[in-house]
Amino acid sequence: MFKELSGFANLLRNAQGIGTRFQELNEQLKAKRIHGSVEDGLIEVEMNGVGELLAIQISPKLISVDEHARLQKLIPVAMNQASAQAKQAYAEAMKGLVAELNLPIPGLDKLLTQFK
Repeated sequence: MFKELSGFANLLRNAQGIGTRFQELNEQLKAKRIHGSVEDGLIEVEMNGVGELLAIQISPKLISVDEHARLQKLIPVAMNQASAQAKQAYAEAMKGLVAELNLPIPGLDKLLTQFK
């Protein structure tokens, strides 16, 4: 019981530092660039580490009336690929932060694996 109380007291002492560290981590993830592409780069998307879409590049080869339906299918695939990578980067960053702060959070590993 005293071991759990000691961990909780440590958490309270470090609360401000944790908040600052989470802000820093969020800024680092916003600055991180993650790319997704499909069909040898015909469509490429760029997202940041928190999953915000920053850019879409479409090859001129795809810009025709005949390719409209293909574009509609490929863009979400590229976006989801980049989004999955962003979620994985977020989960890894959070694991690192929790390890750095030495916080015993039961079930955190299981929670973060759903981002992969």
